[in-house]
Formats: sequence, structure tokens, C-alpha cells
Amino acid sequence: STLVLLSGLLFPMVDVRAKNSCGHKHIPHDLQGNQGLLQQVHAANLGASLVQQEHAEDKDATTMPKRIPFADMVASQVSVEAGGLANRALANPIKTAWPGTCTHTQWSKNPWWKVNFMEPMVITAVQLSARSGCCGDRLRNLNITLNNKVCASNVNVGQGETLLVPCVGTALEVKVQMIGTNFLTVCGFAAFGSPAFDFPTKNEEKPFEVTPMHNSDFLQGTYMIEKPGTYVLQEDVVFEPVTPGHLPLPNCTKYSKQKGYWLGFFAAIAIAANDVVIDLNGHSIGMSKR
Repeated sequence: STLVLLSGLLFPMVDVRAKNSCGHKHIPHDLQGNQGLLQQVHAANLGASLVQQEHAEDKDATTMPKRIPFADMVASQVSVEAGGLANRALANPIKTAWPGTCTHTQWSKNPWWKVNFMEPMVITAVQLSARSGCCGDRLRNLNITLNNKVCASNVNVGQGETLLVPCVGTALEVKVQMIGTNFLTVCGFAAFGSPAFDFPTKNEEKPFEVTPMHNSDFLQGTYMIEKPGTYVLQEDVVFEPVTPGHLPLPNCTKYSKQKGYWLGFFAAIAIAANDVVIDLNGHSIGMSKR
């Protein structure tokens, strides 16, 4: 069945699956360039499928978000202090009590920690864990970059917390860099994605993806979700399509009367897939007053 989300409420509706864009020009956004947007989600909000996928045996492995093996990455950092080598954070299970699985840099300006992959990877998210029991400021004010392009900024991981951060792009390197002067300590790291050249076979499905949602995604009309995944709101959305009278065009097959749009765009989001998580990420979706 299909559900729609209207200002936080779900209602049933007819099938909305369609492929054409009704002639409206798509207004793109640069996933790599939204440096001022906080792209973070608590791992608990995404469920055990991401944080503890090794225990989710009842799911088909081909549809789960894939954790990139530690054997396929090499860790390094700007400096080492107190024996906190960079590769400590590449561990499962993680141990956030010092020394545990915690790294430790020297006191420095803009300290960094990074991993390099053996081959290009299509990244969908990264996971960071902070030290517990002490030093809650050592995994804060972070920029996360893919090949030196910012995918998430102003990321803060609280003391003893594990945080999943949407970070989308193709890269050979993931870098975690603090903005400021301090020690940097990472007590756990994971990257989710797949090899850039590992195309699925005919009977395979791609792993779930983390998809940011912006105001520009709603300008053509109802935002249609047609594949499984986690959809994370990046800003407050006021739903007001830029169409004549805020109605679908008469010849629009995507938003046709037969599919329930004879009343206009009465829903901001329509879901036509299973296994969909919508994370408001501290933001809101609402209709405009018009």
C-alpha cells in the first residue's frame, strides 16, 4: 500500500509511482556543497540494521546497508599521543572507555583522522563513536570530507555517543577534521557503501541509501519516495509548488487526476516503497498559507 506524509501525518492514497517529471525543470542541489548544513542522525533513529547489521539475519543481505570491511581501509592521523594509534578506531565491537578502541592526537590546530580505501567507494554514511568517561569535547566541531570535499559539517558527537552521519559521494578517502585547537579522539569508525565499480547483478538490489531532502526537492510538487532507504530532512520545508495555482499541469501524467491529484498537491510526501525511514533531523514539513 501507499502512504502520504502531510505535515507529519500519514494518510493512505492511490498509487503514485511514475517516472516522468511533467516538464517542470528540476532545481538541483549540490550534495557536496552544503557545508553549512548539519547532516547527522543518531544511529538509534535508523534502527539496528545500520549499527548492528550483523545481528539482523532475518533481512536479505543484498538489501542491507553494507559496512565496508576494515581490511579494505588504512587509517592515519596528524599525530599520535599516549599510544592512541589511528588504527585503534577500526574495531568491532568498539570500546569507548580509554584506552579501549580510542585514538589520540597531540594538541594541535585543526587535528585530523582519516581512512584511505583500497579502491574508490560509493559512500552513503559514516559512523563515529566518542570517548566515554572523559574529554567530551574531543569529537566536536567536525568537518567530514570525501576526497577533500565536505559532505557533512559542524558535526558533534557527545561523550560516549555513537552517531551516524549521512555523507554521500564517491571517494578514496574519508577524513574527519576538527575545526579548532584541541586533541582529537575517535573511539570507533564505520563507513557504509559499496565499491564504485561493483555493479549489482540482475537479481541483486542495491543497498539502502541515505538521501538528503531539501526545499528544492518539493518545488515540482509532491516528493515521491519509490525505493527503500533513509530520507533525512536538511532544512525546514514549506510546501508550495511553483506551478500555476499550485496545481498539476493538465497533461501531467505523474500527478494525474486518476492518481488522486484532482484536488491538487494535498501531500508533501508520498511513499510508494517498503522499508522507508523519514528522519526530520530536527526540522519540519508544513504547507504554505497559500
